[in-house]
Amino acid sequence: MKNISTFTPDKSRRIQFLLLISALVAGVILGSVRQAVDGRVASPWLYQFFLPPTGSGDLRGYFMSTLVSSEVFLCAAFLSGLFTFGQPLGVLLLVYRGAGIGAAAAFMYSLTGAGAAVPVLLIVLPKAIALGMIAVLAVRELMRTSVSMLRFWLTGDAPENASRAFRLYCVKFAVLLLLSLIVTGADTAWCAVFMKLRR
Repeated sequence: MKNISTFTPDKSRRIQFLLLISALVAGVILGSVRQAVDGRVASPWLYQFFLPPTGSGDLRGYFMSTLVSSEVFLCAAFLSGLFTFGQPLGVLLLVYRGAGIGAAAAFMYSLTGAGAAVPVLLIVLPKAIALGMIAVLAVRELMRTSVSMLRFWLTGDAPENASRAFRLYCVKFAVLLLLSLIVTGADTAWCAVFMKLRR
């Protein structure tokens, strides 16, 4: 007899992770197309401060703006996980995060053409990968908690160790907040070095 393939928990988690990355990539495409069609300077809350600073005097503001944008995203993800139907919100958050990356890259290309390739590859891309992965991890935790809430709402059965699970949920988001701080600091320092090298 032929073996019947089944979805193991590990395989299911991998598929979910790939789907979340796909939502992020879809956002990148949507953001870049939107910016290419519009052509105007997008709102900072669309490109989410993925654009690099224009001068060394902007580094402090760049750091704070990037950090606030990341923390707001994580807070939105955290709160969405506490709702029974938070899963669609999580997907929309990832698409939105990806749209910021795409809009920033497309805007830089619209300004300088091929000259944007180096700063996009060396500044925007590393930051986008790091913060994008943090966003994917946040939404994954959001979905796990939201599914538990939905199950409780449908069946009335409280999950085992609910208080412990909530504390763990809080700890995971605290770690993601810390990672965002570290990534933002490293990105700002790298921007300072990059600008000095280009002088």
